[in-house]
Amino acid sequence: MILVLSSYRCRAKFERLAIRATYGSVAEGNAWPNKEVPESVGLVFLLGKPPTVKARRRLTAESQQYGDVMIGDFTDTYANLTLKVLFGLRWMVEACPHVQYVLKIDDDTFVNIPLLLAFLLHGEDNAMYGHVYFSSRVFRGGKWAVPNNVYPLGLYPPYLSGTAYVASMDAVKKVVDASVHVPMLPVEDAHVTGILPIVADVRRISTYGFTHVLDHKPDFCEFMLNKRLVGNRMRKKDKIHAWNLMKIADRRHCSMQ
Repeated sequence: MILVLSSYRCRAKFERLAIRATYGSVAEGNAWPNKEVPESVGLVFLLGKPPTVKARRRLTAESQQYGDVMIGDFTDTYANLTLKVLFGLRWMVEACPHVQYVLKIDDDTFVNIPLLLAFLLHGEDNAMYGHVYFSSRVFRGGKWAVPNNVYPLGLYPPYLSGTAYVASMDAVKKVVDASVHVPMLPVEDAHVTGILPIVADVRRISTYGFTHVLDHKPDFCEFMLNKRLVGNRMRKKDKIHAWNLMKIADRRHCSMQ
């Protein structure tokens, strides 16, 4: 199951449309350009409540049209990202307990679904995969501020980049269970993939091919040549361009890479 963090803003609507038209379309028939996808894949967009009645009506209509939009009972703000992710993971545990793996991604990503599924054929239980940050400093002020009384240490434990990570379903269940006992931090990836897995005794595994916040925008050839599982900094036009080139399946301009 793919859980995409989205928002009520107009730009995010176009990103959702681009995802549905590209890699997310695998959820509507298990098809991929020039490939068959042997496993079932689902797609859900996670949002909080919009601040205006107009935006709420627009999102409700979109949810009814596509059936892939979930709106949590909290305000859709950056400060509530941790709440949004835990909302999605908790829904997975309750509504989709037989799913094997959950991929959480941001909406400016592109996912090589066949390559990811091939990787997960050898995946392990009780594990989360992604790009691991080590020795990340805790900020006491600004956008990512965490007060001393909530988290007194100066560094976070190793955690996975929130741009994209995948977790086995048993790991998701353990993280969700642990979340009710731990004060929630506003730094989503540090909390969900760093602190909670320590409490729940879930392994975090650094995995080549995943993206992170400082990573470059991948070249199309990285997907064509199966060198990249997930790439970020890819907005609507980038996703559509990569998808159209995959349809053509022309590797000649990648031959020198």
